[in-house]
Amino acid sequence: MTSTKISDLSWYHDFPPFFTLQPNLDTRRKQLDGWCSLILDYCRLKKVCTFDVNDASKFPPFFNAKINRQLDNNFIQILLEELRSRGHIEWEDKNKRRCLILWKSPEEWAKTIYQWITSRGMNGTVCTFYELLHGDDTRSAEFHNIDPKLFRRILNELEKRGQATTFSENGADGVHIFQMVDEVTKKTLSNIPLLKTKASPRDGEQWRQRLKEELQALIQVNLRKTRKSLK
Repeated sequence: MTSTKISDLSWYHDFPPFFTLQPNLDTRRKQLDGWCSLILDYCRLKKVCTFDVNDASKFPPFFNAKINRQLDNNFIQILLEELRSRGHIEWEDKNKRRCLILWKSPEEWAKTIYQWITSRGMNGTVCTFYELLHGDDTRSAEFHNIDPKLFRRILNELEKRGQATTFSENGADGVHIFQMVDEVTKKTLSNIPLLKTKASPRDGEQWRQRLKEELQALIQVNLRKTRKSLK
C-alpha cells in the first residue's frame, strides 16, 4: 500500500460516531475491531513500533480534523487495553505510559527474520544489529529500519527458540544466527555454557571458536544418543 491517507486504511475514520464509544456491546465490539485494525495497519504502513501515552493527542489515527473529531483519554485507554489483550502491545514501564506496538507477534517476527536469513544462506554467520536494521541488503525486508527496541524483542524470541544468540563486542551489538538444527538440538542449546553468559567477549574470533567447539560437542552427544537408540 502506497497511500498515506488514514481514510484509505478505513472509511470509518471519516465517520463521526467512530470516535465515540458506543453503548451497545455488539456495536462496541465491532467498533473496537475496526479501531484495532486501523491502528495496526497504520503502524505497519509507517513502521511505528513504539507508542507514548503522553503523545496520544498527536497520534494521527486518534484525530480527524476534517470532521473535527478526536478520541478522549478514556477511549484511548480502552483501545490500548484491547490491543494488549490481543497481544498487539507490550508495556515497557510499570506506569503503562510507553509500549511496543506489535502488528506482528514476536513469534511471527522471529520467523520472518529467520526465513530472510535462511533464504540468503546466511545461517551460521555473525551480523551486527546495524547491518540487519539499516544495511543496504535489508532495504526490501519488512524489518528494515524498525525500532531497535522491537528488534531486540524479536532477537530475544530467536534466542528462546535456540536459533540465535546476541552479544556485544567493542561497543557494537551483534547476533549469531545458527544453522538449522534438529528438535533435540534446539531443546538442548540452552545448556551450552557460552550461551548462558551475557558478558561481552573481548575477542570475537575466540568467542566464535569457543561456540563452534561447544556446538560440535553437543552434536556429538546427540549422535551418540541416536546410535544407542538404534541398537
